[in-house]
Amino acid sequence: MREIKHILEEKIQHLHLLPRRFGIKKGKNILFGPPKSGKTSLSLFISKTLKNTIYIDCIDPRNDIDNLKNQILKSFLEKKIDLLILDNYKPIFILPNIENILIILNSKQIPSDDLQLQNFSLKSIMPLTFEEYIGFSNSSEDINQLFNRFIKDGNSPEMLHSLEFQKISKKQNNMKLFFQEDYDLFALLLQFQSQKITVNQFYTYSKRFLKVSKDKVYALLTRLQNNHFIFLIPCADSINKTKKLYFYDFSLPYAHSPNPNFQAIFENMVFLELYSQYQEQIFYSQNAHFCINETIFFAIPFPNQQNIDTILKNNPYKKIIIIAINKIQKSQCQVIDFVSFALKEYVD
Repeated sequence: MREIKHILEEKIQHLHLLPRRFGIKKGKNILFGPPKSGKTSLSLFISKTLKNTIYIDCIDPRNDIDNLKNQILKSFLEKKIDLLILDNYKPIFILPNIENILIILNSKQIPSDDLQLQNFSLKSIMPLTFEEYIGFSNSSEDINQLFNRFIKDGNSPEMLHSLEFQKISKKQNNMKLFFQEDYDLFALLLQFQSQKITVNQFYTYSKRFLKVSKDKVYALLTRLQNNHFIFLIPCADSINKTKKLYFYDFSLPYAHSPNPNFQAIFENMVFLELYSQYQEQIFYSQNAHFCINETIFFAIPFPNQQNIDTILKNNPYKKIIIIAINKIQKSQCQVIDFVSFALKEYVD
């Protein structure tokens, strides 16, 4: 029989617990987000601030549900639960009437018939920003070396503590486990990173390679949006125009595509940094990669004078910021390096 306290001890042994940028208030919260974004490690980091925590992974095949229910009830009656964490949540437990409960889900979609979760607060947990990546790295590398590694390895917390030869296989295995029979559809979707795409366009394209229905494509894209695996960004010029596609991990093509497109990867990387600050305020336009309030942003790894002249011509009277690999001095508009941009070492 597994004792509840041993479950928590076992789980903590195998995780790197990192303080994240997300402020999780006391109370009843649902942490959701894409795979390997750090939801479990964040919840266990929070548990360190409380004396009596119960952690249960609802899909662990070793669970004896009746026994765990009895242990939860016993701890509740003895007032020995300060925090209950239910990972990979399934409605198999009656939630005790305690102040602090953390539910971990992949999606923000709560089943309408699960009345236990109706008053919980939703919190999206995303992978690392570049600032977090630097802070959590125990490497002796300088900031430029860390930046080069960040571009290659991506923003998953798991990559920080993986050996070099493990990284690609881990990324591939994670996605195959997450998508299962839909993995080939995901690989096709990845080809549209940082591009404008509609459900119908993707369905038409995928039919050339796979036997798939439009309903299945629609359901998959909806699911991926609900767990913040993908983001479909609207056009500032018209809400009816085609949306642009970005992924939660910009580096996915390095593990799942034969021909990674660095421009698309870099643009996705810039989007995620902007999303960490502005979230739903981000749009794109016909003449700009990103529009936020009165400022327009461009993600161009290696801009030349022709790029800059075209941007200035198409966007008169606009505040323009170009994010590049390296800063350009004495330009007609602001061209900043990604590191300064991500660390907010520039005048916004």
